Amino acid sequence: MNDQDGKCESSQGSKGTLVHTPGCAMCSIEHQLEKVPTNYWIWGALGSIGLSLYLKLDGRREESDFVGKWAAPLLLFGLFAKLSRGNGSEVMEKKGTE
Repeated sequence: MNDQDGKCESSQGSKGTLVHTPGCAMCSIEHQLEKVPTNYWIWGALGSIGLSLYLKLDGRREESDFVGKWAAPLLLFGLFAKLSRGNGSEVMEKKGTE
């Protein structure tokens, strides 16, 4: 993140991927997602579906709907984490080679 204007600066990488400047919010998100194994996102989504089913059968419909909606964001976070790992964060690679 650029301290003067608060904007994330990025440029086009060699393979068409975006390269973010150090301190950028996107880099921070990628760095935090790298710490969580991909399987945790899948198990979290399945757990939310199971908990939602339990709450539905228990008659707590509103709570069931709320918890059931967690599955999609958890799977999307897992997909994002997997894609960012698959391409390899070029910022992390550059830091390692400097």
